[in-house]
Amino acid sequence: MQKKLNAELHRFAKGRDGGIDLTDNVYTKNIVVQVKHYVKSSVSNLIAALKKETEKVAQLSPKEYYVCCSKELSPNNVNDIYQLFSKYMQTPSNVITLTEIESFLCDPANIEVLKKHYKLWIEATGILQEIGNTSVFVDCEALLANIENEKKLFVKTSAFSTAVKCLQEERILFITGNPGVGKTITSKMIVLHYAANGYRVRFSTSVSNLAELKQSLSRNPETKEIILVDDCFGQAYYNMKESQNDELLSLIYFVSASTNKLLVLNSRITILQEAKERKPELLKCFEGNHFRVYVLDMSALDDVEKAKLFYNHISFNGMDKDYFSEIKKGKRYINIIRHANYTPRIIEFVCSPNRYKSIPSSQYYDYVMQQLNNPKEIWKDEYERRLKKVDRLLLLTVYSLSDSAVDENLVKNCFERRLC
Repeated sequence: MQKKLNAELHRFAKGRDGGIDLTDNVYTKNIVVQVKHYVKSSVSNLIAALKKETEKVAQLSPKEYYVCCSKELSPNNVNDIYQLFSKYMQTPSNVITLTEIESFLCDPANIEVLKKHYKLWIEATGILQEIGNTSVFVDCEALLANIENEKKLFVKTSAFSTAVKCLQEERILFITGNPGVGKTITSKMIVLHYAANGYRVRFSTSVSNLAELKQSLSRNPETKEIILVDDCFGQAYYNMKESQNDELLSLIYFVSASTNKLLVLNSRITILQEAKERKPELLKCFEGNHFRVYVLDMSALDDVEKAKLFYNHISFNGMDKDYFSEIKKGKRYINIIRHANYTPRIIEFVCSPNRYKSIPSSQYYDYVMQQLNNPKEIWKDEYERRLKKVDRLLLLTVYSLSDSAVDENLVKNCFERRLC
């Protein structure tokens, strides 16, 4: 509405608004905008609700009054609403329907409004509909497998925006962080963002085919391409041969010298540290500022971003109202989003229908808190399948000796004895 009216508007917190959702001036109220969603309600209910607003509008007596709603309306419906407020509306066009909103957003002059809202932007570009177009997505079956559902669950956080900014500035971005913080989905959504801006996409989950990946890139300086290498050093451990290490460095140097290429790499922070120790030339590459290393830290997310992520999982998994009510009761969701162990991985786990449906709705909140307090089920696969036996023995040794701190030599002696 700011863009449409070319006026700075104020908006207010939810609650009793006195008939004002947006206004240009809280004192004079020259322009007043009332927003009515009513997506899941009838047009008659919408008009009935607006009739109740007429007295409030009369008291406000604005020079310009607008009604915005998220519904398609017939000409008669628009006229009925206009007649309610004709004294404060220049024409029926002051009634803005879903059709007008969509037309406004499709106007190239308003593209910046779209880009501020990630999901609107991705939807408007039609990139999800073009996902089978091999000229855009090349050899990306694994990348595209769940992207429609992942797009729904994704929240455009400050971390995402910072990562995109880093990539724009440096053209090579390395995303790292602890397990379960959202490295892969953030990487995928960055790729989707650039695909919507006309970039071809190349994707790999294995360092074994980096040579082929590099050869497949276009040498045409006009062709824009973005490359994503997921878990670039290995999934659980550093797992690169000498030749693969050289290929990765070669890819980094190639992209850094190509103005039309972008590269996104990601890896767990523990594997990154191992790579630095075992391959000092990689560390030299980091220190040489060939690319930006970005640590994805869940503690950097604010409560609203965490709440949106939680809500998306509840909403798009079709969670029953009884379970949702247990979370909302007494604003208990605040305890969840502010929990020290909160990660997207745990939220995904507790919102999975095949898990939560086995628990009575009355016990759901307690179940979520139990998983946050002691997420052993979530990390069971990590521990049993992805860690090697020798690493499990080291963990058990440390855990058996202390719950705070222990002398390194004692750990070493006990660990070696245990291995023997």
